[in-house]
Amino acid sequence: DPLWSRGLGDVYKRQVVEQEIDAAPLESRLAERLDAVPGSPCLQVTRHWFDGAGKLVQCSVGLYPQGRSRYRSRLPLASL
Repeated sequence: DPLWSRGLGDVYKRQVVEQEIDAAPLESRLAERLDAVPGSPCLQVTRHWFDGAGKLVQCSVGLYPQGRSRYRSRLPLASL
């Protein structure tokens, strides 16, 4: 488990994190703050944390301008 995941789970007793990753144009008001070009593509990561009863306890939205984020995964393939 990633360290950040264990830490949040321990502190808030969260049971489930739902994550949605989407591409979106960067709004002008945010582009300036992120030192990016308005309308340029960005990665938007939205996370919802739920407790053991299924109650939403936290939500976050992260914006990552083009070229500032990378997602990599390794998926094991079933043996033939």
